[in-house]
Amino acid sequence: MSDVPLAWLTALESMPRLGWAAADPVVEPAAALAQQGGWADLWVVRDDQTRPLSGGTKVRKLDYLLAAAPFAQAESWTTVGAIGSGHLVACTEAAQLLGRQLRAHIFWEPLSAGVVDNLAYTVSHAADCRFHGGRVALAMRAPSVLTRAWSGGAAVIPPGGTHPLAMVGLVRAGLQFAVQVGAGQVPRPDAVFVSFGSGGTAVGLAAGLALGGWTGPVCAVLAVEPWLAPRARVVALRRSLARQLAAVAPGLPLAPPCPIEIDPRQVGTGYGWPTPASLAAAQRARDHGFPAEAVYTGKVLAALWNPAADPSQRRGKTALFWDTVRRQDPLARKEGWQQRIPDWLRVRIDPGQPRPRRWFLGAAGVGLTATAIAGRRASVALIGPWRGEVLTAFEATTLHAACVALLWDRPAAAAGEWLWRPAVEAIDRYVAHLPRTLRGEVSLLCACVSESTVAMGHSRCFAAMELANQLPYLDWLYRQGGVLADAKLALEGLVMLGAYQLPEHWAAIGYEGPMVGERARPPRHSWDRLHAPPGALPPGLLSP
Repeated sequence: MSDVPLAWLTALESMPRLGWAAADPVVEPAAALAQQGGWADLWVVRDDQTRPLSGGTKVRKLDYLLAAAPFAQAESWTTVGAIGSGHLVACTEAAQLLGRQLRAHIFWEPLSAGVVDNLAYTVSHAADCRFHGGRVALAMRAPSVLTRAWSGGAAVIPPGGTHPLAMVGLVRAGLQFAVQVGAGQVPRPDAVFVSFGSGGTAVGLAAGLALGGWTGPVCAVLAVEPWLAPRARVVALRRSLARQLAAVAPGLPLAPPCPIEIDPRQVGTGYGWPTPASLAAAQRARDHGFPAEAVYTGKVLAALWNPAADPSQRRGKTALFWDTVRRQDPLARKEGWQQRIPDWLRVRIDPGQPRPRRWFLGAAGVGLTATAIAGRRASVALIGPWRGEVLTAFEATTLHAACVALLWDRPAAAAGEWLWRPAVEAIDRYVAHLPRTLRGEVSLLCACVSESTVAMGHSRCFAAMELANQLPYLDWLYRQGGVLADAKLALEGLVMLGAYQLPEHWAAIGYEGPMVGERARPPRHSWDRLHAPPGALPPGLLSP
């Protein structure tokens, strides 16, 4: 084995770090599980054995990230995660260990094994918890925790801990594994399987394994929807990591990273949703002594054992499964932790809690028509003058009220000025290009949101409500489930679409713009063919 991996390890050890994950990766054989997917052999990296905290790959990320500015100096950190997030658990544990305060922004995900345990620990020990109905609601109500380095005086730990410094922890792990392979302690794998959420683990490992001399593929199994893991994100993460490594050791050769093969086939319904295959795979792994859960690692194992895979690609080959999950020991929770979570979440995680009665919704539906006819809309100051492509003035007014309620604060405007009118105009342009049936659904959506207020006891429609009552009303819609919850989520999606299309708002949320710069479209060859004079050459060719 060359001296390059050891030189890189020495360079990485010289960087500021907390000294966590000090031992080499624990790698164990799993020959009994290899035959499930047609592999000749299978080995498992047990990141649940990392120390300190409760283990898991997050320890490797936080080892470098929290030792550097601004996290090393900040008294408070803030970060985001789902209700069952292992990232939130790791950050909460780190804050306790290092004497910091953690502000957690928590969004809903479907319930699965371990979710309530993780939630109870985070809620019990984080300094502050703020809850959101979903990822879209979080992005609109607290964009700074997704796009900025600081939020409310707290240093922002990126989602999933994915940051160039954090990925260095996975580079180090990949190098350590490569050294173990070079020493003959474990066989050289033909393929490495790992989960892909925020992407830092897969990208960091691919870089570390490449620096160690390995050139095989890293199969990154998606735990998030494919639109959250485009190739552009992988490229951007690789570039940021390469810049970080070049700054650490400018004199050492930087090998091209291993190819990352994104596998979207196990996502299922979406992030946080287990699939039958992931549930079965996680249980099979636990039966053989390896920790696994169904949202991340279970989906990786489902891909590893996918019966539809080409057997010729696996016959006689060795696979490596990088198990990123934390130890499965119960986490300490405080008595009465449920009192720190909102009612809508308490009802969902505890079937024994009294649920709001739904029988009145049918009667409320009759009331919607009656109150609309009675002139509730007449009390609304319509956005005007409005000349939209498809949206009516009342629909535009409803959407504008949603923008004011859901989006970030803007400087006070003169009386009568519609702060978010450009966002509503952007929504109108988008809806104009939808099929007629979908345009009709947008109209129904606006009517549903506007007029369902009567079911909550409000005499005014949504756009005429006081701002202080609009957010609780939208949260109430979501808690009702069914069509009302869908209407609330669709409204958030439209509002986010409108606001994020406006470049003048990007600075306010810390967004630097598209990763691909704007450029003129290349000439259309069909246009050239129709309009070029006889004998003309295509653009770019020199005349003879």
